[in-house]
Amino acid sequence: MALPLPKQTEVYAVHRETSTGPPIDVPPGGLPPLVTLSLAPNKYLVTAKLLVINVSSEPKQVSCTLRPMGTPGTPYDTSTVTLAPLSQAGEMHNLVLHCVIELTAAGGVDVVCGHWGATGDIRADYIWLTALSISSVTKTEPI
Repeated sequence: MALPLPKQTEVYAVHRETSTGPPIDVPPGGLPPLVTLSLAPNKYLVTAKLLVINVSSEPKQVSCTLRPMGTPGTPYDTSTVTLAPLSQAGEMHNLVLHCVIELTAAGGVDVVCGHWGATGDIRADYIWLTALSISSVTKTEPI
């Protein structure tokens, strides 16, 4: 049985364009955000996707976080991966972040990535951040 479609749905998205140039550097300390999406008060299903690439000759661990816009507040989701050195299998990896949020005031979300290497060691490409407005949020308990 198919569920009825919601009467109104809005999608907000931002794509950090890198196809016309090289991938962007991921800062070692994690700031500034790689991408930001401003949102009106509402309930949202938020997803982010990016390809992280190790361009150094050493393995590197990189961590990306989906968080409230402009704050070091409690992250909505975090993903971490250890990348192999440049030109070896595992030198790049797609990271995906996901959350359901309810904003009672205007705000938004940031994607922040960082690592403990030198500037220029990690790059990011094909970055998407999308928020889909939803009509309700049902809180569930962790499994």
